[in-house]
Amino acid sequence: EVLKLGSNKLLTIDNAFKNCLPSLKNLQLVYNKLSTLTDGSFKSLSNLKSLSISDNQISEIERHAFTGLINLDQLLLSSNRITKKSIRDPTVFSGMPNLKHLDLFRFGKIPSNLLQGLTSLEMFYGGTDNSIPPEVFHPVPGLTKLIISKAQLHSLSFLLNARLSRLSVIQASENMLDVINQTLIKSLSRLRYLDMKRNTFTCDCSNEIFIDWAMKSNYTQVIYLSRYTCSYPPSMRGMRFVNLNTESCIVSIDFICFICTSVLAVFTLLASFIYHFLYWQMVYAYYLFLAFLHDNKKKQMHQQHGFQYDAFISYNAQDEPWVVQELLPNLESEQGWRLCLHYRDFEPGKPIIDNIIDGIYSSHKTICLITHSYLRSTWCSKEIQMANFRLFDEQKDVLILVFLEDIPTQQLSPYHQMRKLVKKMTCLRWPKAGEDIRLFWQKDNQMCENQDVS
Repeated sequence: EVLKLGSNKLLTIDNAFKNCLPSLKNLQLVYNKLSTLTDGSFKSLSNLKSLSISDNQISEIERHAFTGLINLDQLLLSSNRITKKSIRDPTVFSGMPNLKHLDLFRFGKIPSNLLQGLTSLEMFYGGTDNSIPPEVFHPVPGLTKLIISKAQLHSLSFLLNARLSRLSVIQASENMLDVINQTLIKSLSRLRYLDMKRNTFTCDCSNEIFIDWAMKSNYTQVIYLSRYTCSYPPSMRGMRFVNLNTESCIVSIDFICFICTSVLAVFTLLASFIYHFLYWQMVYAYYLFLAFLHDNKKKQMHQQHGFQYDAFISYNAQDEPWVVQELLPNLESEQGWRLCLHYRDFEPGKPIIDNIIDGIYSSHKTICLITHSYLRSTWCSKEIQMANFRLFDEQKDVLILVFLEDIPTQQLSPYHQMRKLVKKMTCLRWPKAGEDIRLFWQKDNQMCENQDVS
């Protein structure tokens, strides 16, 4: 039942096992010089349980080399010269449905369909392939032991999609593995033994979960854990892996909540402060910025084509009757001026602020009709801000203030910009009852025609 032919310098087995030894169960051909396994080499060994051809010089395996080995339980082909090109057919092992133990150490790159047909396989000793395709394990869902030592592996991520739900033993020593993440650990729910000695572990927080799991798991035994050493960073090279202080990696939920709450509180206080004390300054700055964007474009257009209007009229809607009854007849009908008015000349569907900016920059002058209702109006405030910016930018007398109501200077204190303008500009006041209004229109006409630099 047992035949040992090891260390005999055999070059070939030819037809030695094609028609004899039907009861043989264990055949050992280790440490010979076999180079090729031809078709039907073991054809008559139907009861063979174990075949060891390790440590030979096999570089070629023909398609039907293992035909007849229907009861083979263990096949050892380690330490040969087998590569992907050595195998005539990737499904060369598919004729062994009862094979449970396959040793291909130093095999080289593994074809994705190498294990096809090996539905009973329980133990696989992989080759030196540093990028094992996960689909190579799809035909062997019953695999329980995986040996991939000295395979130059940088990662075990291929196991995530390998569908090895019954895997209980992994030997992955002497590779270049640096990090074992939480996702991989959770995918190996039935793992009982893990051997990862002599790998190039990184000793930082990326391995914090692995260290904690390896030391505390009651189900999985990480063999030789105390001997694992750090390879990175260089300052920790040679240090015991288990001595890594993982407490610094733990993020305190309380601390995070404290930081988030503090940031939120500071943001709320800052927003409240800005709203209550700097709201109008922020709004003013915003609209000044918009006006600045329009300024250069409007200047070029006006230099080429002139102004579309003689004056933009800034007024509150409550003062519209005065505009219609007094202003339009005198300036448009008698003087022939072209006035820009909200209700008549603003473009429908266009943002109000854009209409205001276009109206001011398309007009030679801006006339502001000041009343108590004007001072309380948000949009009127924006209009005078835009006109004030143009006055500052162009350094020309482009702004005319007309007071239709008697407003004492002290009542202008809350309106900082308005008070500054009143102090440095000559303003027109609408005559009281009984006073001659012709002088008012004469002064108004003179101010509108004045274009000197202030």
